[in-house]
Amino acid sequence: MAKKTGKRPARLDGPPLPDEVAYIWQWYCSARPIDSLAELKAWADLHGRRLKPHEIDLMRRLASAEDRVAAQ
Repeated sequence: MAKKTGKRPARLDGPPLPDEVAYIWQWYCSARPIDSLAELKAWADLHGRRLKPHEIDLMRRLASAEDRVAAQ
């Protein structure tokens, strides 16, 4: 919406991202779009990351949420 209108609605602003999960958001933004585990593995290999199972789950959940929002 911000790209189309030049304005960011205040309702999109939430609480600050906790430091404990900020790295996952950064990784996700770097890796997206994530359409498969193979793509996620390729990104991890390219960046020298050894993703833990919970990190893979979080990144896949973010991708799923983004897909749902984009489909609306």
